[in-house]
Amino acid sequence: MPFQLQAKPKPEKRFLDRLDGFDPAAPQEKGADKDRTFVVIRHADGNDELAVEQIVTATEFLYEMGDVGPVRERHLPSQYMLYARRTFLVLVECNILGETGDPLFAKGMGWQDFLGAWAQLPAQARGEIVAQVIAVNPHWGN
Repeated sequence: MPFQLQAKPKPEKRFLDRLDGFDPAAPQEKGADKDRTFVVIRHADGNDELAVEQIVTATEFLYEMGDVGPVRERHLPSQYMLYARRTFLVLVECNILGETGDPLFAKGMGWQDFLGAWAQLPAQARGEIVAQVIAVNPHWGN
């Protein structure tokens, strides 16, 4: 029998427990989840892999430098940009609010707007979101 594609997995709602100071071992009231911070992450597809590959490929610069001669520089993207791009690609929904009380990540926002919102988050929040992105997409964990 030939290989057959399976239905795409549904996006996963993941709670940001460390950010909220939530203790999963403590008894919870019914409906307590509505007050928790969450992200909804989808599984990456081939298009996402290509978009990530575009930024992880090293950029090389070759030039002549006076008395030194030919110079080759190789620049790799920062981890910050890699994590931001991966999150941008697979983040479906998030209930984190900005300073004005509006959603920090609006549906359909572009890359530049996303980067601006991403930069507003404290490092701990970015780290926990990235951990959830990798939990849903473990092949991005290395």
